[in-house]
Amino acid sequence: MNIEKDAKAYMQHKQQSFETHLRNESWKLQRYMEDRLYSSKELDKARECMQEAVLWAEESAKNFGIR
Repeated sequence: MNIEKDAKAYMQHKQQSFETHLRNESWKLQRYMEDRLYSSKELDKARECMQEAVLWAEESAKNFGIR
């Protein structure tokens, strides 16, 4: 029984779970916006900013961990 190995595996699972849920929820929000808003440069910018936010959140999780 290696506690360090178990802890590392747990943290990797937690990281992967976070990324999966973050991407799923951001995809839902993107679909919601696209279904309800007209195509425009503002919608394009919103999509771009949302993708950027997901990438920054993933980077933060990798660098600092997840609560």
